[in-house]
This record gives sequence, C-alpha cells and structure tokens, in this order.
Amino acid sequence: MTINRKVLIVENSQSLSAIYSSYLIIDNYSVQMAHSLTEARLKWKNFQPDFVFLDIELGDGNGLDLLSEISDHENRAAVFVITGYGSDEHAAEAIRLGAKGYITKPIDPLSLGTVLL
Repeated sequence: MTINRKVLIVENSQSLSAIYSSYLIIDNYSVQMAHSLTEARLKWKNFQPDFVFLDIELGDGNGLDLLSEISDHENRAAVFVITGYGSDEHAAEAIRLGAKGYITKPIDPLSLGTVLL
C-alpha cells in the first residue's frame, strides 16, 4: 500500500487552490486547502502535512507568520511560498524564515508535483 504525501495549499483564491489541488491529486498527493491564515493554522495542526504551498497575502493576515510558526515546530513541513506580489525583500524573508522555495505567480500547475520531488 502506498502512503500518500500530504500537501496543504494555503491560497486566498479558492479557484487557484482548486486548480493546484486537482493537479496534485492526480500525482497521488493527499491535499487539503485553506483560504485564510486562521484556517491554515487549524489545518496545519490537524492535517500535519509534509508540504505546504503558502500564499503571502491572505485575507486575515500574512502567510509569513505561519511560515515562522511552522519553522519553529519540531515536525516541520517543507514550505514553498507562492505569491503574486513577489519582491526581493519577501523572497529573502521567506528563505530566512525557513522556506524551501519561493515561487511567483502565475504558477504552471503541472510543475507543482515536480517542485515536491
């Protein structure tokens, strides 16, 4: 029996997260989605993902706050920050906080599984 790797997609756009999710499910990942910082904190704690795709601009906060919390936890997930508002400052901050990667939108959904290899 194959154990699926778990991915949490934290994206304020429900349509984008649904697209990302559909491609990851095809690649045999177990996926959950969150559309706010509050929801993401709950899902991260309960789902305990192996990977997180994390948007910076969320309706109720900044995704980098969650990145900091994940980085401080002993069961760290590999976090890939995704944003449509890319800047050198955000990228440097994300890497400093422990992100494995920094991806600017638009993202090719077909490449999501490749990022996780």
